[in-house]
Amino acid sequence: MLRRALPVLALSLGLLGACSASPDTSGPLPGGTELTGSAAEALKNLRSTHFRLGVSGTIPGLPIRSIEGAANRDGTGAGHADVQESAEKFDDVTYTVASGVAKVSGKTTLPRTLDVPAEYDPATLLDPGKGLRRVLLAATAVTTEASEPLDKVGAYRLTGKLAGPVISGLIPGITADVDVKFWVREAAPHDLMRIWLQVPPYKPSEGAVMLELSLTP
Repeated sequence: MLRRALPVLALSLGLLGACSASPDTSGPLPGGTELTGSAAEALKNLRSTHFRLGVSGTIPGLPIRSIEGAANRDGTGAGHADVQESAEKFDDVTYTVASGVAKVSGKTTLPRTLDVPAEYDPATLLDPGKGLRRVLLAATAVTTEASEPLDKVGAYRLTGKLAGPVISGLIPGITADVDVKFWVREAAPHDLMRIWLQVPPYKPSEGAVMLELSLTP
């Protein structure tokens, strides 16, 4: 139970720690769609990034609790992840990705080779017409909530909605509409720095699932 709770705690502390300064809501603040449009434009030229993804609950088909690494538009990448091997078994694994194939090895898992689903391919994540850029452009009801530092860098926090078909193109296990928050750099070209998603419960007895994806050069 403790191991399952750790990603939730880490996700919460990550948000609180990164945004510890009081947000400035006094304005005037730039329009939300203006900022997401600028961030999407900046992604056209992004060829590589370091990313960190945390998942607070369970998403069908996504056995990852956390993953961190490098992603490149040419489809290569490398990093490490906390992966659920079974109902009660987790493993810390390292991986490399190239040409749609991942080589994975873990502390308790024998090395193996896996085909990477197109949605999770680094090339898709950074594709100018797909992945993160499509998510930014497809967000609706986007408003700028505040100006607040993120990892000591000036940023704007935006809130909005994403339709199920849009987010499922990036994370197939999510089919419902979700609430989304974006953090984009205050300085032009307003690079995307973080995405936070809240996914509705899959069952009445479950809580909402939260995901947080951060990007750094």
